[in-house]
Amino acid sequence: MRIERYERPDNLAKAAHLVLDEGGYPLAGAVWSGIGARRIPLAVDLSRLDLDYIADRGDCIEIGAMTTARQLETSALLEAVYDGLFRSATGHIAGVQLRNIVTVGGSVAGKYGFSDLDTLLLALGAQLLFYGGGVMSMEGFLAAPRTEAFLLLALRLPKGVKASYQSLRISANDFPALNACAAREEGG
Repeated sequence: MRIERYERPDNLAKAAHLVLDEGGYPLAGAVWSGIGARRIPLAVDLSRLDLDYIADRGDCIEIGAMTTARQLETSALLEAVYDGLFRSATGHIAGVQLRNIVTVGGSVAGKYGFSDLDTLLLALGAQLLFYGGGVMSMEGFLAAPRTEAFLLLALRLPKGVKASYQSLRISANDFPALNACAAREEGG
């Protein structure tokens, strides 16, 4: 990866301007960005925006876009609300070192077919929150073509959902050959 201009804004308005108006490429954990000989005219590092959190919002759990897979795996809040589901789904992602870098926002924005996390979030009915107030379902986001720049801030998960996640891998830390998640809400 070759970055020609690097910015590390410390507020959302500046980050949004760089991404939405100047066409900057948002860097979260940047795990998959470095694959290949890619040229990035403007890279926008999102690490100073306080988007790495997991919070109880009463009727839902909100997860910031810069939250890592490791934070999901070890969160006491997620463990209590979802009964080990996040630990089960993220515990096989490549290794602890990579789980400390991979972010929720990068995984979701990349729409990777091998994503354990995307499968889980889809089954749970995640809602994505974007800069500017936009909200979209995970299902709608995955189905929509990429036409415009966006800045993903967080996602919201409903409480009261029971689910199970399973994956099939050739070896423990491979990408899944198959993954599945089934969920049931309190109402049915």
